[in-house]
Amino acid sequence: APAPEPAPAPTPAQAVSIDTVIDDVAPNTGPVATGGETNDEDPEFSGTLGRQLLDDESVIMTRDGADIGDVEVTGTNWTFEDDLDDDGTYQYQAVVLGGNEQAIATSTPFVLTLDSDEPAAPSISPVEGNNRINNQEARDGVEVAGEAEAGAVITLSWGDLIRTDNADSSGAWSFDFTELPVGRGISIISVTAADQAGNVSDTTDQIVRVDFNPSIVASLPGDGDSVGTATDPISTLLDPTGNNLL
Repeated sequence: APAPEPAPAPTPAQAVSIDTVIDDVAPNTGPVATGGETNDEDPEFSGTLGRQLLDDESVIMTRDGADIGDVEVTGTNWTFEDDLDDDGTYQYQAVVLGGNEQAIATSTPFVLTLDSDEPAAPSISPVEGNNRINNQEARDGVEVAGEAEAGAVITLSWGDLIRTDNADSSGAWSFDFTELPVGRGISIISVTAADQAGNVSDTTDQIVRVDFNPSIVASLPGDGDSVGTATDPISTLLDPTGNNLL
């Protein structure tokens, strides 16, 4: 008698995962981690399958438990682009359906928050109390500070200098200048705030008057030290408001 045909190998169990979500809307482009924020209303999802689909299997994407469409499958890789209308936090899962339209594999949830609203423009406190910087204040160091959305990325430009830092958990931010990036006269400090999703605020401008000659300040010694042959304190070189008389 002929040998019996071997039994067909069992079909491996299926699996599916969401591997990457891409934000391609500036300024913060690239992958977004689960639990993260985006300003991209059309985030792009991609993932992998444990094996190739059988003829009667398909993969759908769900958002908050509702079917929002079929994903595009190539081999064991898949892609999907959503189209969001409203800001909010959403939970996504990729689901493999068997021939009876029942789920045979479901991905770990991926949580994504859409935030398309720009943050409020940051505030700038008066620099040195009156937006005027005199000789002594410049020598002591100047702080530019203000308030913004908590955790926002603050970008400050003053003259040709650009600096960035994060506002703290209360929204406070500050930059210290041991040397000023501008010379004597009127200058403008400009500040923007970017939230975690990458939305950038309107620009806040602060007009500041510098009432001293930076090259003289840089060369002057401390109070009471000699300047040339003179030994008078540095205060004798300033007018009553602290402005440089040289």
